[in-house]
Amino acid sequence: MPAHWPWMRANATWQTLTSARSRRRWSWRTTTSISTMRMCRKNPTTPSNTTIKGEAMRIYFRGSTTKNSVGYACGETMTFDLQLVKDGEPIGCPKFKWELFADDGQASDGIMDGTDGHFVLDTTISVPGFVRLIVRACDEAGEPLEGYDKFEGGAGADIDKIEQAVPVPEEYDAYWASERAAIDAFTPELLEKVQVESDNPDFDLFDVKISAPTKRPVSGYLSVPKNAAEKSCGAFLGFVGAGGFSAPKTYRPGQISLHLNPHGIENGRDEAYYAELKQGELKGFGFNGEQNQRPDTCYFHDMIRRGMTALKWLKTAPEYDGSLIDVAGGSMGAMQAVNVTANGSGIGTLTITVPWFCDIGGKEIGRQNSTWRPGYAYGLRFYDTASAASRVSAHVKVKIECGLGDYVCPPSGEVVLWHHFKGEKSFTFVQNMTHPYRPVERITYDL
Repeated sequence: MPAHWPWMRANATWQTLTSARSRRRWSWRTTTSISTMRMCRKNPTTPSNTTIKGEAMRIYFRGSTTKNSVGYACGETMTFDLQLVKDGEPIGCPKFKWELFADDGQASDGIMDGTDGHFVLDTTISVPGFVRLIVRACDEAGEPLEGYDKFEGGAGADIDKIEQAVPVPEEYDAYWASERAAIDAFTPELLEKVQVESDNPDFDLFDVKISAPTKRPVSGYLSVPKNAAEKSCGAFLGFVGAGGFSAPKTYRPGQISLHLNPHGIENGRDEAYYAELKQGELKGFGFNGEQNQRPDTCYFHDMIRRGMTALKWLKTAPEYDGSLIDVAGGSMGAMQAVNVTANGSGIGTLTITVPWFCDIGGKEIGRQNSTWRPGYAYGLRFYDTASAASRVSAHVKVKIECGLGDYVCPPSGEVVLWHHFKGEKSFTFVQNMTHPYRPVERITYDL
């Protein structure tokens, strides 16, 4: 996995809702009607109410499906309508090469003429789930053109009928009850609190280590508003994804913020330190098939325990005022955030982006599999993010954002996760967004 996948970054934003439609309980947001774009395809232009940001001379695909991408029914025709553009202006290319995959097992590909830069493809899916479309601009020989962003998006059908493929293990609740008991019986202590340079003049920043009932301690950066009085601040607990080795530095007005690294290792070290870990002790972490047969021996056991311990310690910080805590994470950080929230208390909001490890049994019933995930094993089922979501208190407000082209975290699993949260929740799918890629023009669909 790349070391710096931008979980929260977006290159551009399609501005505030100008039209809204609904199908069943979903809505979708763009700043222009895709059908209008299609009628104007001989000379399409960038809508005046579209904001495009990012690097100069970007070449990318604009477009989506001709209706709500997550509002189709099984067997209904899904029409993808795309236009190749350069800095927002339509251009052509010699050829388009496309690939299509779906949760009903279909797979197809083809080549189309790309002279006018306009791409249209119809497809269907026979079961509740998602189709995945990849389109590349190519030269005459069918080779991808350098410097051209590809389109990786998709669409879903009958997504309200998508259920978890494999139920939680019978021992699931007993296992997590024992984990909570272990944390309850442990008193975390502040092992190190070293003040380091703060990037924000309004905050003090500390590199902290906290004892935990694990091989390594809790490790992260703690920011505190300058001159904060006792019990004067709210609290934030953040988790980072697989590419994160040193913890992020987070500053939130009115809050103390503890942002962890996933491994309990040192923060702020040089690249050589992290490179040695990546090629040594942490190489392939979480992918050991033998360890993954049991929940108490897999790598994620200690990772989640550290998160649970961090939550317990954060409540003892002198500046903390006792209010509900905000929790957030992206990708593997979202997996940690949901599992910790499911087994913690005093949490008010949970904000997660491209949550990883959802419905890991999906492959067992033929759904598209994650392109980066350990092989299916019994012990891993106890850390399935979608399973954990079903145990999150209904009092926690949840916000989720995912990509329709993200197959590190397949959309079908994200929908299972969404279904399992019981309380107030919002969910946004972004068209042409993958795990690392953020589209230049942002088209979103809200559940």
